[in-house]
Amino acid sequence: MIYDLFYVSQGKAEHWQEFKSRFSNAQLIEDVESLDQIKQKTLTRMFWVVWDDMKVKDDFDFEYRATEWDLEYVHVFKNGNHFNGVTLMPKNAPASNKEFKFRFFINKKEIDIVASDPRSIGSSFDIV
Repeated sequence: MIYDLFYVSQGKAEHWQEFKSRFSNAQLIEDVESLDQIKQKTLTRMFWVVWDDMKVKDDFDFEYRATEWDLEYVHVFKNGNHFNGVTLMPKNAPASNKEFKFRFFINKKEIDIVASDPRSIGSSFDIV
């Protein structure tokens, strides 16, 4: 993996251990107040963000590399049928905290790869 990987939890990190067992270099970030909290922790020019309400597909490849001319864009992968899933963000992304909170980025590149599926709300069972 060439970019830092962050697992963002808003107080329900029940799937963290499962995620960590698959991606040993992942870092847990709990109760994120701002995007800057993550930007301060990353050591790479881009970083992955995975939220705790999604399940990463077994075949998703975190080795994806942004091209030189796409380094300024937030790369958003599909979460089921919607582009609100796994995100590859530039450290210097001009994204606002509001964009981050709602996972709706202005300066983005939608990648037509299903990287995750949403987890059902209020359940530890995954949507299949």
